[in-house]
Amino acid sequence: MRALLVCPLFPPNRSGSAHHMNRIAEALSADGFTVTVWTTDAVDTHYMVDRSKRRAITKVEDTGTLRIVRFPLHTWPLKHMEFYKRIRDIRPPWTWWLYRDPATHTSMVNSALSGIHRYDLVITGILPHTPFLATGVVVARKWRCPLVMFGLMHTGEPKRAEYRQEFLGHGVPLLLGRADKIICNTEAEVQILEQRGIRSETLASIGPGVDEWDCLGGNAERFRKQHGITGSVVLHMGTQTHEKGSHHTAEAILHLRRRGMNVAGVFLGYVREDFELYLAAKGPNDLEGLHVLGEVGDEIKRDALAAADILSMPSRADSFGIAFLEAWLNRTPCIGAFAGGIPYVIDDGVDGFLVPFGDSFGLSGYMEKLISNPEFARDMGERGREKVRERFLWNHVLNRFRDEVYPLLPRCPGR
Repeated sequence: MRALLVCPLFPPNRSGSAHHMNRIAEALSADGFTVTVWTTDAVDTHYMVDRSKRRAITKVEDTGTLRIVRFPLHTWPLKHMEFYKRIRDIRPPWTWWLYRDPATHTSMVNSALSGIHRYDLVITGILPHTPFLATGVVVARKWRCPLVMFGLMHTGEPKRAEYRQEFLGHGVPLLLGRADKIICNTEAEVQILEQRGIRSETLASIGPGVDEWDCLGGNAERFRKQHGITGSVVLHMGTQTHEKGSHHTAEAILHLRRRGMNVAGVFLGYVREDFELYLAAKGPNDLEGLHVLGEVGDEIKRDALAAADILSMPSRADSFGIAFLEAWLNRTPCIGAFAGGIPYVIDDGVDGFLVPFGDSFGLSGYMEKLISNPEFARDMGERGREKVRERFLWNHVLNRFRDEVYPLLPRCPGR
């Protein structure tokens, strides 16, 4: 049986969605599928909006288990998202495809229509990258095979529709309606898609996964020594920007430091311009307590996870938050925001705490409570660890995926 996976990002890109799609592709291959991946040549995620970033040179790659075809990503002369945001409110609905990677979409559709390989299953995603969903629709209709879509959408704050409009505007529900199954990260996505008229029987909340070997084994003492940290560590992992709660985490840490607490903030992940400007406005005394490391390798990430006393990611731009799972495996309690899929991941008061997005004072209060009560914090982290080991290791997630997708096939692959 042959499967086609169509997605905007794939390893060596290091994003969460790229890793997610790679695990799905590898699982299909292990189950006997011949798997082809159509993706872009963006190695750096931000090449999708800034052509100065890194892109892949090899266009076709055979890994032994997967065949990966990388289509050149074409961006607009202006930074893509800047251009897109300027015109999205005035464009006609029927031109939705034009403003998201139109040349890439055209190349993929041409390949789909002219391709001679028959596919038995098409998997595509993710929102809001609609051209990749549309390509999946074309291939699935051509070969009359099941179509599975990954949404993984950011649902934003309660009672605010900005993110929902970004992810579900301009013909997107029409595309989603063509899918035989839509894989969501949390029930938050499921509920919103049902409200937009998507059939409930096509929706499945599965979530992402983690591997213990990928998160454990870090050296906390080495990390503290390298960065001169003697007190408590609050870790933020992800893109460093306002939408991810980076500013609010930093403000909460600085509030505690001004009150005399020995606490340091560690920030891992790509640093966007808005967070750079925020840091530039801070004085040297404030910056002394904030360790902004940017994008780091796996060893440094594991060391930071081992050293962390708290993971703080009060984001409104996450469909799930894989960083919470990674922290919990290290028995670290987490703080998130009442936004996106996070309230469906953190059990408030059980394995972490939730705060309204932007509430840096509430955030600092929970940080102080956890730092001041290490045994209470460790119990929270332990409960999170148990949850991950019961539900969110990759073998559990992939089995849920199989249970939802394989019944769509005329014959079920062997496991």
